[in-house]
Amino acid sequence: MPLLVYKSSAGSGKTTTLVREYLKITLRNPGDFRHVLAITFTNKAANEMKDRILKTLKMLIDGTAWQSGEIMPLIDELKLDKEILKERAIALRTFIIHRYEEFAVSTIDAFVHRIVRTFATDVKLPQNFEVVLDKDEIVPEIISDLYQNMGSDTALTQIMVKFVLSKIDDGKYYDPTASLSKFIEKQMDEDGFQHLRKIEELTLSDFIRYISVLKSSLDKSKKSILQQAQTATEVVDNASLEAGAFAGGKNGIAGYFGKMAVFTFSKPFPGKKTADKTINEDNWYSTKANTAEKQTIDGIKTQLEELYISVQKEIKRYVFFKLLYSKIYSLALAKEIRNLLTDFTDRTQKVHISEFNKKISDEIAGQPVPFIYERLGRKYRYFLIDEFQDTSMLQWQNLLPLIEESLSTNKFNMLVGDAKQAIYRFRNGEVELFSSLPDIYQNDGSALSMAREKMLNNHYRKEMLGVNYRSLSEIVSFNNDFFEVLKSGFSERLLKIYKDHQQKLPKGIDKSGGFVQLDLIEAESADDFAGKRLEIIKSNIDKLLEKQFHFGDICILTRTNKSAVEIASFLLEHQMKVVSSESLLLTNSPDVRLLIAFFKLLLHPREKILLAEFIQQLLESGKAEGTFHGLFTKALNSGVNYLSAIQPYLKEGSSFTRIIGRPVYEVAEFAVRNLLQTEEVNVFLQYFLDFVFSAQESGKETLEDFITLWEDKKEKLFISMPSGGDAIQIMTAHKAKGLKFEVVIADLYKTRIRNTKTEHWIDLEMEELDGLSVGLLPLTKGLEDIGMKDVVEEEDDKNVLDFLNLVYVAFTRPVQALFAVGKDDKKDNFGAYLKQYLEKKMLWQEGSQSYSFGELVYKGKRKAADTKDNIRLEKMISTSWEDLIRIAPSEEVYWELLDSKPARTYGNLVHNMLAKVQFADDVDDVVEQYRLNGLLDNSEAEKIKSLMKSVVNHTALKMYFSQGTMVKNETELLDENGKMHRPDRVVIRGDELCVIDYKTGAKSESHKNQIGAYANAFGKLGYGRVSSKLVYLNDEVEVVEV
Repeated sequence: MPLLVYKSSAGSGKTTTLVREYLKITLRNPGDFRHVLAITFTNKAANEMKDRILKTLKMLIDGTAWQSGEIMPLIDELKLDKEILKERAIALRTFIIHRYEEFAVSTIDAFVHRIVRTFATDVKLPQNFEVVLDKDEIVPEIISDLYQNMGSDTALTQIMVKFVLSKIDDGKYYDPTASLSKFIEKQMDEDGFQHLRKIEELTLSDFIRYISVLKSSLDKSKKSILQQAQTATEVVDNASLEAGAFAGGKNGIAGYFGKMAVFTFSKPFPGKKTADKTINEDNWYSTKANTAEKQTIDGIKTQLEELYISVQKEIKRYVFFKLLYSKIYSLALAKEIRNLLTDFTDRTQKVHISEFNKKISDEIAGQPVPFIYERLGRKYRYFLIDEFQDTSMLQWQNLLPLIEESLSTNKFNMLVGDAKQAIYRFRNGEVELFSSLPDIYQNDGSALSMAREKMLNNHYRKEMLGVNYRSLSEIVSFNNDFFEVLKSGFSERLLKIYKDHQQKLPKGIDKSGGFVQLDLIEAESADDFAGKRLEIIKSNIDKLLEKQFHFGDICILTRTNKSAVEIASFLLEHQMKVVSSESLLLTNSPDVRLLIAFFKLLLHPREKILLAEFIQQLLESGKAEGTFHGLFTKALNSGVNYLSAIQPYLKEGSSFTRIIGRPVYEVAEFAVRNLLQTEEVNVFLQYFLDFVFSAQESGKETLEDFITLWEDKKEKLFISMPSGGDAIQIMTAHKAKGLKFEVVIADLYKTRIRNTKTEHWIDLEMEELDGLSVGLLPLTKGLEDIGMKDVVEEEDDKNVLDFLNLVYVAFTRPVQALFAVGKDDKKDNFGAYLKQYLEKKMLWQEGSQSYSFGELVYKGKRKAADTKDNIRLEKMISTSWEDLIRIAPSEEVYWELLDSKPARTYGNLVHNMLAKVQFADDVDDVVEQYRLNGLLDNSEAEKIKSLMKSVVNHTALKMYFSQGTMVKNETELLDENGKMHRPDRVVIRGDELCVIDYKTGAKSESHKNQIGAYANAFGKLGYGRVSSKLVYLNDEVEVVEV
């Protein structure tokens, strides 16, 4: 079976292809569904794929699939009789419903989390570790540990001080804590992890020694360079020659040696272009040199050449040591932070999600068949991986052993990706993993890696998805032309990515029409441009509305959140409906701001500024009437402690004194009931209360802790809103990945090609630095001076690719219309690319701002009104927990009634215990567990066991408690009318389903009606036979077939 690699493009039916391949495997053998692992990039994509799979199965079952152009290719490839295919679809859907936890379509993070949770001990994690998603929960702790260890740890103190001084030497304002915070966050990423693993045995004392060696080496190189340059000048002087006798005069080789002899190393090295030409082309004489001078030069040129080559070699050595030294403190600190992160996990049992792949990598590195994968290899046999272009090196290395094992057993595997949409390099995504296939990118040459690469090559098969099902023809044609024009200046590396970018239109589907407009703005100043840009965006929206488009059809894509906020504010000022992150920020809610002001005043009741903030928020939220001055003056007169000023604004009969010192969530609920005094549903308040609750659950129980957390997080807390409302969406282009919109306005001005990476890792083998096997270098042009020009060029290419791919993602989101707004300025790369396209197509006209292609006409069906019955909160629910306390009887209460009503009470208890029985053999264990827990004494245990065995061994029930059946105790089923059914026991034997319900006391017609409803609901799942039985647990066990 192959390793099938689908190379896709935007809108080419990637999800449809994934679903088709998944169903090809599982419909051939429905039981194999639990052996298939499909990995996607986001939870949304995973849920969409699950939904598509289930919908396709439904259509195969009800017969509508044979009228679907999307599903017919699957039907044709399976080559199965219609009835057989329907039976298998029923079986597969049944398996999925009853074993949903084995329906393995998930994100790679969720999959890795399952592995780590299962093998926590093997990967050296606490058994009950807590997953942390936000780095902000960990970074302050690590900074605190660093500061605490300074002073007592001499080596750490030296390194921290030098790290700080190295930043200050840059001449920039420096905040040590803020800088450390960013540095620690960076160390939590995957980048550099494998390199740090090579030096995990080194201590900070070792780094102090390396720092000393590097300083000494730099001094030696300086002296050597100066001495050799001075020797060269002496050779020239002793020969009675002037610099003018040499080619290039003062800029020639003699002049070069003269400058180097007095070089201070505080400036860039003198230029050597002419000196290089002298050596490389044997061009030594100036045009003015006479015969005697030429002869003299001939006599010393061999010595000068040797000195020049030696000086260049020493300069290269000096530059290398200088670059290495510039990052040695960062390297030492990175190593120490790795240690502190491990200590933090051991101490708190908290693990950041970024650690999972590292832990697995540590465990499986170099193993042909990793131990922790042996069980997984038996469970999962087929692997389908989506969005492979955004996979990281570490993720791929962790998945590769599983794919290798699967291919070795001749199982199907699939990778899907689009290198043109790789926009997450800043999150460690490595596009060349995908573009290099079937070869392994950055193969280390080991026997294991070479064997794996050979297997990938042997099974590799490529398929292209080159049809665009999303966009109308004008947009597809424009994008084909646009990126074809840009390709003319691409390097070989970029050409490899955009080689097959051209897309075709689908056959048999009308995709005619579409509209593209490019706006290039000329402006004299930044303010002038900002104003014109916003007016053009508004003008384009007005034009769309005139053509019958709605606000909800439009999405504006920006480069930064700051731009999104700016545009949202402008459009809101012009009464346009907008949905953006900024408009959904929790802290923008007046009610939320009032609660925070209330919290702060409770915490610091003598602070006038906090009292003023509370009064201001009261007015803004409409909870008080009057002027700020009047209310504030009145509050000031209430006393030194301003808490009494709160009382008039609280609900009558309530008092803030009730919640002094209480956990923060109780304080929040109190404020909602008694300060806001609202029963109106407020999504901002609901999200805020959720945040307060999660904060309290994570240990932030006091008001002080919560306020600190709020100040750190408030700019990141947004409401998640469902799509579909009639409002303009505004988001960054990165967030638009995988989405589509009727209209896109691409506002990517100031999109500069900038460095994503700033450092480069290098393997070291140097006698002077024995034991330091890796180093860190700044990713600057200085690398060219040490023979690493290819590294700089590769990074430059990748930076250009990051930019191009972002533009590609933005330009391929629209269905009907694309607007692009840029600046006519070479410094604006986005505008420069738009202009380059127009010039190459000979469309550019000086003074012309707007260029359009196609006709702006609304095409398509207007969305029907949403007919779903949405569940809505009718009012804000908030109740004091004291009002909700009720004491529930425990199981032991049964025993107080045993003497008075033995049969029925025994029956009730047996009913509860049978819920824990899967098969007949389980009875003894269940009874023993109740006895060990003190719920039964010995004689009671025997009575109960006897009654339970009468049930499981009953002639009418025995088959339903035997091995080989699928059992669901107290399972729930929601029918099409929204009614929940919960029978005591459901047993599946082949194509038969039996519903069993336990009862006590007298028989009743209502019992039959109830189990009849259960049977009817479960009967609609597609089973061949459905039966139902009532089991009465009294003095005797009686079974009634219904």
